[in-house]
Amino acid sequence: MVKQKRLIKYFVIFSFLLISLLPVYNFAQYAKKYDFSKLFNLDDVEKYVNYAVYKVFNRSLVEDKVITGKDGFLFLGNTHNDVLHKTNGTFRPSNKEINIWVDKLKNIQQWYENKGIKFLVVIAPNKHTIYREKLPNWMKYDGKTITDDIVEYAGNKNVNLLDLRNLFLEEKKKGLVYLKTDTHWNLKGASLAYDEIIRYLNINLSLGIELPKYSLKEKKRGGGDLANFLKINPILGSEYEKDYEYILSVDYNVCKGNIDKGNGQLTKCEQMKNPIVSINQQPQYVINHTIKNNKLLFICDSFASAPSQLYNATFNTVWKWHFSHINGRKLAKFVDENKPDVVIYQLVERSLYNDIIVAPLPKN
Repeated sequence: MVKQKRLIKYFVIFSFLLISLLPVYNFAQYAKKYDFSKLFNLDDVEKYVNYAVYKVFNRSLVEDKVITGKDGFLFLGNTHNDVLHKTNGTFRPSNKEINIWVDKLKNIQQWYENKGIKFLVVIAPNKHTIYREKLPNWMKYDGKTITDDIVEYAGNKNVNLLDLRNLFLEEKKKGLVYLKTDTHWNLKGASLAYDEIIRYLNINLSLGIELPKYSLKEKKRGGGDLANFLKINPILGSEYEKDYEYILSVDYNVCKGNIDKGNGQLTKCEQMKNPIVSINQQPQYVINHTIKNNKLLFICDSFASAPSQLYNATFNTVWKWHFSHINGRKLAKFVDENKPDVVIYQLVERSLYNDIIVAPLPKN
């Protein structure tokens, strides 16, 4: 207790000194640009204060955005889709509500199947679910969650749903599958998800998809989006934690273009080496002319960025849309115009239960 009080005392003194020196520091930074409005800019002080609180007290000063766990793990805060309440079972719609939602999902599957299109829903697990033991003690919970309810109801209604939670819980015993300072899986985790998805499509939906040959190579990277919420990435440096990169046996060249978010029209694509495709702001597509079969419409979120190069090497065409950018009539029109062979809805667990995903498609 005495040690804790001493740490708090030193921290208060440290913070006071930082704030006192702030105008001098900022003057040195911005005087040459004649931007004196930033003399009392708190960003630089904030990152050091956040870093000190994180390292000394293992706490976050922005717990609505990010919370601190054990062994250097950071997790999303509850502002993001009520992720903490979904993790500790507080967020639990009624059985009737879940049943209605899953019925809508089943109707969407039927809509695609009526057009001869293979359909699959994939749950990308929350980091909170896979590394529950790394959460702070006040987040302990071992009961059922909304995800359990959705999986159960979807199974009863024969929805093609791939729940990746058990796979990741098993595979994490062999090494990290998520990044410590980021929301997302690392490239090893992304490859596990990719392999399992293709296996499901081949076994359960009778698709003869051939996986490209690839290996994983370790690499270092800086802090992730969670560290960025704390503004501490500049302190952590560019080689803070371990990640991977894909080494494919074939050095694919593909043609990548944008998709107009408003009308769904494709812009002219450009040839380039196999890219990572992020679609948070802009839907995009990739054509691989060396692959003859299978066109994929990928309705997804940021978890689809990491395995991009694997999908680019697997399908003739991959159209990628963020799920929040397309649904209903707009989605139906895009499907009718482009005629995908496979449609995958891959969503992170915390985003799964929402009305955007199950917005009704117009009758054929």
